[in-house]
Amino acid sequence: MGESLRKRTRQEIGWARELADRLSSLPQPPDLSRERAQLEGLEHRLSALGPDSAGAKPSKNNEAVPDWIWYPEGQPAKDAPAEVRFFRCTFEAEDVTRVRVAELRIAADDACEISLNGIQVGVHGTWQTAAVFQVGRLLKSGKNVLAVRAENRPAPAKNPAGLIVQLTFVLADGTRNVIVSDGSWRAHKAEQTGWRRPEFDDGGWPAAKVAAPFGGGPWRRIRGLAG
Repeated sequence: MGESLRKRTRQEIGWARELADRLSSLPQPPDLSRERAQLEGLEHRLSALGPDSAGAKPSKNNEAVPDWIWYPEGQPAKDAPAEVRFFRCTFEAEDVTRVRVAELRIAADDACEISLNGIQVGVHGTWQTAAVFQVGRLLKSGKNVLAVRAENRPAPAKNPAGLIVQLTFVLADGTRNVIVSDGSWRAHKAEQTGWRRPEFDDGGWPAAKVAAPFGGGPWRRIRGLAG
């Protein structure tokens, strides 16, 4: 299955799950247990194929839209353990001397710490608004790695968890390159020595789970991100 088809399939699974959640909130909800099981089975088969790509490829247009992602466990858009999860995205930058501006937008439900190429970028403590960081000085020609520590904090009831990221770097000729959170990211439950560094081998980490497309799930369209 091609990468674009897999990404589209993950998005449609997210939309179908969101519709099922809305139907379940009706006064007389239909029994959707069979449909939910089918969605889980399809998502499991997609995950078995591995990440959508060995590394994220910059999109040279304005159409790249981030997904809400989380560690592949249960239905994180509905409820997830109040724990910390770890995420990595490897991507290529051809020639950073041509980068005019590089802007990282990020939010997590509930909080996150961000590093780029092993150097801390910043922290952010809400999912309702995306934080914005200028990261041009941290980009390198060739391989780059975004690493995020995301925490889902305790809640009195259902406790969804998610991470959403959009990195845009613009070249001197106006070309826009966009990296977004999607099923190509890697995720892990436990912190490992050196996991933020570019040379760390995350080959044993599973693919992140797409919890919902941007604008979906319990988060809807948060401030500071456009999709």
